[in-house]
Amino acid sequence: MKKYIFLLILILISLNSFSQIITKEEAYQKSISNLYVQKNHNKSDTGNHSYFGINLGINNSNFYSFSDYHDEYYYMPYINYDFSLFYIENTNKNTFLGFELENQNISIKSYTLYFTVSTYDEQHIKYNLNFMNFYPLFGIYLVNDDRVKISLNISPYVGFLVYSKAVGIVKESDWKQVVDTAGNIINIPIIETYNINDSPVKDKSNFNFGFRLGYNIMIDLNKNWTMFLVNNYSMGLVNMIDESKLYNMTFQLGISYKFNNNFYKK
Repeated sequence: MKKYIFLLILILISLNSFSQIITKEEAYQKSISNLYVQKNHNKSDTGNHSYFGINLGINNSNFYSFSDYHDEYYYMPYINYDFSLFYIENTNKNTFLGFELENQNISIKSYTLYFTVSTYDEQHIKYNLNFMNFYPLFGIYLVNDDRVKISLNISPYVGFLVYSKAVGIVKESDWKQVVDTAGNIINIPIIETYNINDSPVKDKSNFNFGFRLGYNIMIDLNKNWTMFLVNNYSMGLVNMIDESKLYNMTFQLGISYKFNNNFYKK
């Protein structure tokens, strides 16, 4: 009888010890799992991933001038398109770097008038310009949530003019020699009118550079697709039309899509 009681006690002790071992093993496995999840979570939180995408938008680009050459002038911009490819790499949770290659079309109708006692110059010209612009991107995240991000970026840019055309009418003063009733040759002022249809535009600049300031609102639609609401302001620092001393200023609004997965750094 004592043997059975002793055997029962051994069985109970063994079961209790085995249960403790199982509990410790489960706790160990759980801690390893939590550590792995936390490690990957921290890796994701650092924002060290890259992506590329496309942007399609509209722009409203206008001329501005620092010259006092014209007594009266105005410029009427048209709504135009811009299309770009971009690449962004998050350096950490709050900042990012990248680049953007953009095709931008600009259409502006200009009216200028200048006159003195002996000079008259009036122009009605529509300019069509097409640029390839390159932007190195530098930005910070103002908001960086799981689904919504708001970023601010400032970028220098350089542009190359790939197409230009100017169509319009120019009226200029000139002098004409005539013989008066006394037989003397005199010069009298006249106004000559002629049409402009130039492609490429004369006296234009083939290069442009300046700065762009903008902010983006990024909304994650799913794992692969992110919608960007893009709002940019840019100012060119190069004289676009040498004779008229015109520079350009552009407002852009567009929608972008990130069309690949995040690639996390190892």
